[in-house]
Amino acid sequence: MTTPRTYRYDHASTRRDLAMSGIAIVGCLAPIAAGGVQSPPSLAGLGAVALLFAGFAVHAWRRGRRVVRVCDHEVGLVGRPATRVRWDRLNRLTLRYYATRRDGENGWMQLRLQDTGGHRLSVESHLDGFGVVVARAARAAERRGVPMSPTTQANLSALIDRAEDNRR
Repeated sequence: MTTPRTYRYDHASTRRDLAMSGIAIVGCLAPIAAGGVQSPPSLAGLGAVALLFAGFAVHAWRRGRRVVRVCDHEVGLVGRPATRVRWDRLNRLTLRYYATRRDGENGWMQLRLQDTGGHRLSVESHLDGFGVVVARAARAAERRGVPMSPTTQANLSALIDRAEDNRR
């Protein structure tokens, strides 16, 4: 058995997401605080958008504190909420790419795993060691014959191609 490895989310991306959320929240609330917005629909709209960005900030903060542990038998989140997906019970793997620009550049990937016990785990590509987690999950899925969507298969191929390009 190999020694379990732990991975954390990139602090720079977490700080960037928190800073962007803060700027957006201030941008929404500043007109209200300055008294420039009086109509109830405008107040409700700006308040709703500010709450949306506050939710994103909470998500970014929680993600930044997560520790992912990978070993021969499972992958799991350490801390709260703690969850584990066992490799020998893996029954679902999805890998999605979310583009932030129309040309498909500057996006991120999200890996979602589920085992037969109903345990679920989701990690994003901002995780240091994301490629290791994806590779372990793909090997486990292949061993277990887990069906994958064409989108997931294409994203796995793209991730592998990118990793090979980086090694050259």
